[in-house]
Amino acid sequence: RRQIVVGGGLQAIRTVSIDDGLPEGEAVALLRDLDPNGDLGLRDEEDVVLLQAARYCCFNPRALELVASLLSGRRTLTLEQLLADKRLFDEQVVENLVAENYRRSSAEERHVMQALAVYDRPVPAEAVRHLARVFFPAADIDKALAALVSKFSITHSRGVDLYGLHPLDQRYAYAKIPDVLWWAPWRKYTKRNLHLWAADYYRLYGKPEESWAKRDDLVEQIAVFDHLCRAGEFDRAFCHLETFDVEYLWRWGFYDEVVDLRERLQCRLTDENFIEINNGNLGFAFWVVGRVQESKQCLQNALAMTEKHGD
Repeated sequence: RRQIVVGGGLQAIRTVSIDDGLPEGEAVALLRDLDPNGDLGLRDEEDVVLLQAARYCCFNPRALELVASLLSGRRTLTLEQLLADKRLFDEQVVENLVAENYRRSSAEERHVMQALAVYDRPVPAEAVRHLARVFFPAADIDKALAALVSKFSITHSRGVDLYGLHPLDQRYAYAKIPDVLWWAPWRKYTKRNLHLWAADYYRLYGKPEESWAKRDDLVEQIAVFDHLCRAGEFDRAFCHLETFDVEYLWRWGFYDEVVDLRERLQCRLTDENFIEINNGNLGFAFWVVGRVQESKQCLQNALAMTEKHGD
């Protein structure tokens, strides 16, 4: 089950099941909840029409949200007119609605969705602004965020003031970010650079080292590492990992996490000293978690490099 935020006031949250689609009654109720003021024509629509919409959406709650989103984006569009668009409502209905909702969003809204897709987790508005001010300094990010929330394109958790994307929307928006702009090399808007600026955001807003007392205090530091890896900057990611994995994660007993982080660097580092150190640290971590053969291999590799360098 998951929570869907709809409307406002005390009835703003509905908890729905998403494993096998919604029951008919819950699907119809959700469509009405998505239109608390009646502006989209859903609140006062006949049950038979809402049930038809739910069936077209395979009773998928995200698809139902996207129906409301598309109606919100074009106030002259009726539910029956939308349902008549056969190119949307086929066996790929959810994916089709995700793509159509993205297509109908403004350029600023798409940039916001792409920024959220890069972070791939709920983040505060400042995180989105941090990326936008680099590439689109004139964009009104707060306006775009508000518009996207109002039409159910993104989520907003009021208690913690975080914005996020549904996983399907995340994958679609992320795929729309250029990998390498070979046709316009002077432009810098690529996945790699967005991840580098996301790492910069977490580096700036992470907790200072003197306040690190538990695993949760390292969330931003691990996010820096993740984005550097996703940007292909593995040597920089190694240097950053060196600042907290042994002294904190290892000391606190998070050996499996040390293994996961160190494994991401294997066969990707270019500096031979970094390769040697990573093999050694990963070898010891493998040993602690019981992966003996992998431990021996890493430690042998580290020893061979040490002997090669005459250390």
